[in-house]
Amino acid sequence: MLLKKKQLFKYISLALVLCSGSVYALEFHGYARGGVFTSTNGEMKSYRLNNLGRFGNEVDGYYDMAFQDQIFSDDSGRRFDIRVDAEGNMDLRNNWESVGDDTSSDDDSLSSTNNPLAVTQFFVEGYGYIPSLPDASIWVGKRSYKSRELQMFDYKLIGVFGPGAGIDHIKVGPGNLSLAWIRNDSTADVKVSDADASNTLNNNNILDFRYADIPLFNDVKGEVLVNYSLINDTEAQKYNEANGTNYKAENSLQSSFIMTVPLDKGFNETVIQYGDGGQASNMVNHGYYLQANSDFADAKGYRIVNYGEEYLTDNIIANHAIAYAYADELGDGLGYEKAQELSVAFRPEYIWNHYSKSAVELSWFGREETSGSTTDEYSGYKVTVAQVISVGESQFVRPEIRIYSTYLKANDETPFADDKDSQLSFGVQMEAWW
Repeated sequence: MLLKKKQLFKYISLALVLCSGSVYALEFHGYARGGVFTSTNGEMKSYRLNNLGRFGNEVDGYYDMAFQDQIFSDDSGRRFDIRVDAEGNMDLRNNWESVGDDTSSDDDSLSSTNNPLAVTQFFVEGYGYIPSLPDASIWVGKRSYKSRELQMFDYKLIGVFGPGAGIDHIKVGPGNLSLAWIRNDSTADVKVSDADASNTLNNNNILDFRYADIPLFNDVKGEVLVNYSLINDTEAQKYNEANGTNYKAENSLQSSFIMTVPLDKGFNETVIQYGDGGQASNMVNHGYYLQANSDFADAKGYRIVNYGEEYLTDNIIANHAIAYAYADELGDGLGYEKAQELSVAFRPEYIWNHYSKSAVELSWFGREETSGSTTDEYSGYKVTVAQVISVGESQFVRPEIRIYSTYLKANDETPFADDKDSQLSFGVQMEAWW
């Protein structure tokens, strides 16, 4: 069986190369993250990664394999490119972790990953087909559409993924307009305890509008993004929502403004976001899908984020991220009606030379969840020290190898082994993209 699986991967790789119009034109890009880690009390646990940061706080592996090729071009300037991506997670507990196998433990601090593997992108993009818009491109297929990630806290500020179609790079005034229609269906949870009831999948069509490269002042640029989710219910789904069997999937808006300030060998970016309906919950729960696991009819939320990289001295470079989020009228499905949180992370690194850095990351979070007159409070902090082997001075260059130790402290919960509220861990991690 093992031999058959290895042969299958060999044949898939060979087919990808042979199907390329030109073997030498095929581009292979990707990302990989993994390593080995433990703690002073059993296996290492991750804690509030989206609040305290991913650095020294990750316990899984991840990979993305991307193939891209130009499959048509002629003297008229028209051309077509194609891209295919496959992404997956690994539990990193043993050697052979087959796709779909559950290798999580009973006391795992993460939900079971089941080592998934999925084709997340396959789309064609055509250039030169709209004479009146010479810089524009048209695309059709399944796509991870220009997501924006808060890298230190490892979550998407903007994530629009799924099958769709769009037009990019439409020159309008001083900036560039992009328009897209993307499908990403949303699961509406059962609202009542009924053995015969089941979750339902609602057809969700996202209209995506983006206006980028807006000159603001000096070299500062802005971007406006609007995502509107339109729910297309069946009559049966409308009936179940009306009688209270399922939560209602609401038409929802998420709007964002991004301001990017270039610095000397660095940058600073500010993101201001507003979401209503099923998008409001994402502001305080680090998601990006349309949520339908509570009554979000009146829900509203916002998020303000600032992050960047800057040189403090010639030999010290620092990354920071600050995120504040608030959401209200979240219904009865989440266990709280209102939530707010603040997360702060700061990571200075001393640059020994082009290939070696010493890093310290300090992070803290505070969160409140309110239901009626009761408010639950959570807070914690993280300290990570690491020696980094790298290929450049910036904290965004890859590949990197990190030899690290992390101390995690939870002030209001016991998320670690044996119901402890703190953990000291050690590990070696690699991260690469190409």
